[in-house]
Parts: sequence; C-alpha cells; structure tokens
Amino acid sequence: MRCSAFGRRVFDGVPGALAVLLLLVVSLHPGPGYPFPGDLDPSFGTKGVVITDFGAGSDAAFALVRQSDGRLVAAGRSTTGGSADFALARYNTDGSLDPAFGTAGEVLTDFGGNRCFGGPRHGQSCKSHDDCLGGQCISSDDVAWALALESDGKLLAAGERRACVGGTNDRERCQVDSDCGGTPPGVCLADFALARYDADGSLDLSFGSGGRVVTDFGGDDEAFAVAVQSDGKIVVAGERRVCVGGTNNGRGCQADSDCGNNPPGICVADFALARYGSDGQLDSGFGTGGKVLTDLGGQDEAFGLVIQPDGKLVAAGVSTAAGSLDFALVRYATDGTLDSNFGTSGQVVTDFGPVFVGNPSSCTQTGGDFHGTDVAFTVALQSDGKLVAAGVSSGDFALARYNSNGSLDTTFGTCGRVVTDFAGDDAAASALVIQPDGKLVAAGRNKVTNQTAFALARYAPDGTLDPIFGAAGRVVTPIGTDAEAGGLALQPDGALVAAGGVDGDFALARYEGDFATLEITKAGTGTGRVTSTPAGIDCGATCSTLFPFSAAVSLTATADPGSVFAGWSGDPDCTDGAVTMDSNKRCTATFEVMVPLTVTKAGTGSGTVTSTPAGIDCGATCSSSFPLGTVVTLNATPTPGSTFVGWSGDPGCSSGSVTLDVAKTCTANFTTFPVTLNVVKFGAGSGTVTSDPPGIDCGATCAATFPRGTVVTLSAVPAPGSYFVGWNCTTNGSSTVTLDASKTCTGTFALAGANVAGRWIALKQVCAGPAGAPPCRLKGRFAVRNLGVSRAAASVLPFYLSTDGATPTTLVKQMKVRAMAPGERIRLRFRTAVPGGSATGLFVLAVMPNGIVPFGPIP
Repeated sequence: MRCSAFGRRVFDGVPGALAVLLLLVVSLHPGPGYPFPGDLDPSFGTKGVVITDFGAGSDAAFALVRQSDGRLVAAGRSTTGGSADFALARYNTDGSLDPAFGTAGEVLTDFGGNRCFGGPRHGQSCKSHDDCLGGQCISSDDVAWALALESDGKLLAAGERRACVGGTNDRERCQVDSDCGGTPPGVCLADFALARYDADGSLDLSFGSGGRVVTDFGGDDEAFAVAVQSDGKIVVAGERRVCVGGTNNGRGCQADSDCGNNPPGICVADFALARYGSDGQLDSGFGTGGKVLTDLGGQDEAFGLVIQPDGKLVAAGVSTAAGSLDFALVRYATDGTLDSNFGTSGQVVTDFGPVFVGNPSSCTQTGGDFHGTDVAFTVALQSDGKLVAAGVSSGDFALARYNSNGSLDTTFGTCGRVVTDFAGDDAAASALVIQPDGKLVAAGRNKVTNQTAFALARYAPDGTLDPIFGAAGRVVTPIGTDAEAGGLALQPDGALVAAGGVDGDFALARYEGDFATLEITKAGTGTGRVTSTPAGIDCGATCSTLFPFSAAVSLTATADPGSVFAGWSGDPDCTDGAVTMDSNKRCTATFEVMVPLTVTKAGTGSGTVTSTPAGIDCGATCSSSFPLGTVVTLNATPTPGSTFVGWSGDPGCSSGSVTLDVAKTCTANFTTFPVTLNVVKFGAGSGTVTSDPPGIDCGATCAATFPRGTVVTLSAVPAPGSYFVGWNCTTNGSSTVTLDASKTCTGTFALAGANVAGRWIALKQVCAGPAGAPPCRLKGRFAVRNLGVSRAAASVLPFYLSTDGATPTTLVKQMKVRAMAPGERIRLRFRTAVPGGSATGLFVLAVMPNGIVPFGPIP
C-alpha cells in the first residue's frame, strides 16, 4: 500500500502489459468543424483546461459536483496556510472562478487550533505566521475527499482531520506518529471531518460547531464518501484503523509497526459509516450512537457510497478477507444493520483473477492461484437498480456490475467484470458517472514512464468500450507532469468535467459530449426553408448536422411566397418542431402550394357554409386557402324558413365537392319558403285593399304569397258612403306586416251613418245534470259598439244556435239594445237555457246589422 501524489490511499498493482493501440478513428469523427466526443472543450478555460492555485502550498481536488445553475464546485485540500486545509473552489460555466463564492471563488477551512511551528514561539497559539517570529502558524492536516450537494443548494465536504495526540507536537499536523515526538511518543490520528457551506461559500453556522463536525471512531479514521438522504440526513463512509494486540492495543494506527510487540499487534481496518441529522448531530437511530463498523474479515476500507431509492446504503471499497486485495461491497438497511438479502450476510467480495484465468462460458475460476490487486474507489447506481463499482485491478481500470441481490451481472463484460488497459504501467479509476443512455464513464489516472495524466474511459451498457469516445473508448489528457482526476460530473448536454490535481494545483478539464444527427427532409407541393436554434440546420443547403447529446433544438420552417408550412412529421419528437437530441432524429417539414377558395351566398334565403377539411365557416370566414389539389367538400346549411337551392359559380362548384387545381369562387344559393297574406274585409261599409309590394288587390285578389320575411304595407281605400275603421293583425293597428309566417289581416269598413257591431267577450256552457250531463245553460258576455258617425236607434239583438257557424238555425235569445251615441260601447250579460238540453259542438251566432258574430263550437 502507498499514497498517490494527491494523498489518497491507493494500492500497488501488478503492471499490466504495455500496449499501444493504433486505431483508425477518422471515419468515426463528425464532419469538419465538429468536435469529437472526448475532445477537450475549447470554450472552457484555456483550451478545455482550468488550473487553480490557492497559493504557495500544494493543492489538489478529489471531488466535483455540478449545481443546478450549471456552476461547478471542486473540493480537496490546500497547504497554502502551512498545514493542509479543506479547499473548495467554484467555477462559472466557462471555467472562470466565481467571485461570489468565498474569496474570489476559493474557500479554505481549518479544523484545528493554530500553533506555531519553529521559531522562538514554537508550540504556542497563533493566528497568522507573523505571530510565530520566523516560524509558521500551522494546524491539523485537513483533507476533503468527498463533496455532496444538498437539495437547498448547500454544500457538504467530508474527509479527515489529522493531528498529533500527545507528544511534543500535540494537536499539530502530522502524517505519521514520528511527526509527533515526545516521551512517551505522540500518536498521529485522523477523525472524520465534515463541513457544510452556504451558497456563498461561508460556513453554515447552524451545522455542528461553527459549520464543522469531527467524529472519532476510536482509531485512525478517514472519511472518503458522503451522500445525502431524501429526508436530509447525511451519511459518511470511510475506514477506522486500530491496533489489535501489541503494546498499543486499541490505539489508532496506520501500519502494524504502530502497534508494538509482546506479542506483535496488527493494525486492522474496518468499514466505518456515520449518519448525521441535518444539524450535524449523530443520528442515534443509526447503528450505535450514529456509527457503524463492519469487519469483512481482513483489511477493509470504504471509498464509495450510494443511497438506493428504498433508503438502503451501499458502501464500496476493498477487503483482504479472501487473502488478496479485492473489490468489497456492503449493503446496509436504513438503521445501519447489514442487509441479509445482499451477497453473504450483506457483504460481497469480488476478485478479478477469474477474468484472466477463468472459464468465461461458465464464469468459473479454473486457475485458482492467480488473484488480481483489486480496489473499488467509487460506486454508482443504475436506473434499473444494478450497482456498478469502479477502481483498479493490477494497474488497470476495473469495473464490476452487480444485480440488486449482490450477484455479479454476467451480461456485463466478462462474468460481470471489465478490465481496461491503458498504455503505461499504472492506471486507476477514481470516479464514475452513468449517462442517461446507460453508458458509463470512468475517470482517474494513467501513468506512462514518469508522467501521470487524466484518464477517462467510456463503456457501452454491456461493458464494451465505446468506439466513438476518444481513441477507441479511452481519453488521456496530459496536464503538467503529475496529474490525476478524482472527481467527475456529467452536464445535461453530455459534456464531462473531470477535476483533480496537477503539479500541486487544482485542475479541471471539460470534454465534449456525445453528438446525435438531426436530419431534415422536406415534403409537399410547396417550397420553404428550415433553420435551427442553436444554428446548424439551414435547409436549403444544410439538411443534416450533428448536435450535442441531449441538446434541445428548435426548428423554424419558413414557407416561400405562394406556399405555406403545413406541419412537422417524422420521428415522434418532431411533431412540434422542438427536438431533444437524445438519439439520431429525422424530421420532415411539409410545405404546400396554397390555392384560395371563396364562398359567396345568393338568393332570398339565408344559411351557413362550412368545409371539409376545415377552413371555410361562412358566417364569418368566407375565404380560405388550401394545399394545391385538395378536394374541399362544401356543406350548406339553411336557416329556419330557408332552403338550399344549389351551387353555382366557377367550373367544378356545381356538386359542392371542389378540386382546387386553381383559385375558385363558389356560390351557395338559398331561398325562403313562401308565406301567404290573407286580407278579410269586415263591417257594413265597403272599400278596397292593396299591398306594397304588389300582390293584394282586394277587390278581386284578397290573398297573395310573398317570400318569408317580406315586409308588406297594406293600403285601405273606403268606398263612397263608407269609412275605414282599422286593422286587427298588427301591433297598434299598423298597416305594415312582417311576414315571418302566413298571416290573416282583417280590415273593418263602416258606413258613414250608424254602424252597430259586436264581439264575444266570453261564453261557456254549464250543465246541471249528473257528471256534467244536460240540462245545460249558456253563460257569457257580449259587447256592442256603435262604430258609425251617427246615433244608433234602440234595437233588438237576436242570438241563434248554428251547426256551421254561419247559418242561423234555432233562436235561443233576444236582447234589447238601447240607443247608442257614436263610439259608445255596451256590455250585455248573456244567459239562456239550451233547447234540447246541450249546445255541445254547436255555434252561437249574434246577428248584427253589419254581419254575423259567431262563437264556437261549444265544448
């Protein structure tokens, strides 16, 4: 076991076979001007790379997260202050430092009390180097190995706080016990360290003590992973190292030599997990007092952590339980107990040896003496619930995929495992992301001779290297002489950002993501142009181009004069012209030559006209354009009182089914149903009646037909010796009639002398027999009026029964009428027995000097 140039504990591997892979990739590249997936993005930093120096010390990033606004935050350590401190930097989308975060985009966090190192004030407290008179003001060595983003935008950094316990350098920074000095000697121990930051980079003072939390597991404790549960609780995973036996039994250690003899002790490492509430306090509902230790039976360290949707936790790392360094996964229930449904009692150990010496057809190991040197540094959860762990196997990238029960997924790679050799003698994957299309991207380091570089590899969902990424699935980016990627983030457009360290500084590199092809075709009788936002399609000339994976492309169709854009078709995502490039897409823009169709209406009637396909609604819209050659069916609907007669207009209109080979005008002809106006002359006088418009000439013609809705004005001309009294068929006796239906109008002519006329007001039959049977009586009222201009003498008014309402038959009553002045009205009370017992079905006639006034038949 050794430490990498960036401080993370890694494992020596068996050198893989050196290989130089020569690939002909020109044919896989996009067209001129388009970058290749895995190329550095020149719009980010300087030619795709950003270097950040925190000062005179040594800096490196080990974790990276992408905020919802696209800004990136990297976390690691910096020794600018003399001792190592948590170091965070936030970057804008173009790679520039965000001045709204910390101090000019950078934040340093110290977990220990500052003391002078060297100079006359050695060991005394200090605030700055000036306090130490030639010495340095230093504190504990604090390293952020992991970073997580909370739902409210706050940041969580987790790692270790390392300082001497005892010795002459008590509470000062250290890496090994000998740094602590003293008799008895001090011990260099680390504890879990956790810090939470507000969006501006300031420590969140509501968390722990001043934004910091330190957790001691009773040994040498380091946290390498952090995750946030859906309920806001925080889980941290790493290791605890403690002596078992020896003179230092129970004391924290880094190696067996730290444990002493009599008999010799062993420095044992176990998985260590801690869960905290959102306030930073240990969660008593998790394990023992918020802590869980897991012994897999060897030297066990957890480097990766993932939370499943059901709340279960999976930690991944390394174990020597099987006698060699192997991938190790442990799954925990929500309370921290081991999940018995995963592997063996919640634990899975995977050796990569069978990949080389086994029998892939049955996935059984046949050469049992070979074992890989295998460490999982990270773990990720697929959308289907499968787990992918990534790390190193004997100096190569190594990935393993597991089913939800912990068994290896044999559809992945060879028997569930994939090993990727880079040209060189040392490669390891430290970070892993899963793309929305199921592809996996691992990032870490690759060393060739004495130069270490960023290394990335991308895999198809079955574990095969993706040939369109970099050089046959691999990308190596030399940045300086000593570079290693520790964090990886995926952008929505498919671009990848790796973060790590290079020659003592933070380093970020952004790589182009996938590209998908958008192809435009045009259809229809018309012409037009299609463009895109972002630019790329200009069809016209360019009808196919590449866009970044997951890019949102908006298509705009512009019809040429005389044409119209009729709509989108093609792949399902094309229908609204907004296309998400999550795969190759083909969209069709349809342009049609448009021909106008106009509808007019004629005739005395009225109605509406609509069309199939829609467009004409006449009513309001009597003209519309349709694609050339469209067969338009016109539908005519008359209003009440009208009838549709037929079509006329341009050739092709007569049937109402119009083929639009040229512009056309069609006429819908409506007419009304005719109505009848009858004129009746009444009274002792006489005269003539005519109409405007002509038709009535009564005299001879007292009935005529007119179109429905005609307004007719009647003119009455009395004969000599008579005068016209008025009309009874219009409002207020008007001579103007609107013929919305057939009507009868009565005009009364009176003699110039006395003119006695009458009318029934009411009349009914009342029968006194059983159940309304005869004998019956007639009861009613009758009005008499002198319509003339002279006084009417007294007279006798006779009333008759009649069978036809016109011919008097049986006299039933005579009533005296006194003399009446002109215009005088008298009401008579009519009471009489019915001859024969009943008048049912008969008429009652009042015989006036100027005519008979009937009532009936009697019900």
